Amino acid sequence: MLKRGDTIRDILAANLKESRRKRGITQEQFAEQAGVSTHYIAMIETCKAFPTADMLERLAKTLDIETHQLFSVPEEPHEAFERLLQRGITDIKQAVLETIQETLTVSPPWRPGRGDPPSPGGCRGGKDRV
Repeated sequence: MLKRGDTIRDILAANLKESRRKRGITQEQFAEQAGVSTHYIAMIETCKAFPTADMLERLAKTLDIETHQLFSVPEEPHEAFERLLQRGITDIKQAVLETIQETLTVSPPWRPGRGDPPSPGGCRGGKDRV
């Protein structure tokens, strides 16, 4: 599991291995598709080798990902939760505002002198009629 403070080699190794496994390919298959030796892939995945920029691009292309994704560190769970929570709050605020605006546009507010105000129960005076 990656965490903040890992070295760039640790991050690359973990992300390369995870991306390769997500594609369901072995080190051998990956190496063949990338045009490198299986030994070289194993060396990168165990932090014993670090590829050049050109090789990083080739490996990322082989995995069908962007090169920068090989160096991303996942968020801490609480950071991801906080971001999701903020997005949810923003979405709820927007939905409430849109509903209020739509309600005010569709049914103008009651004004004195225009009959009885609408009651919560839908009947005049708020009492059920039989």
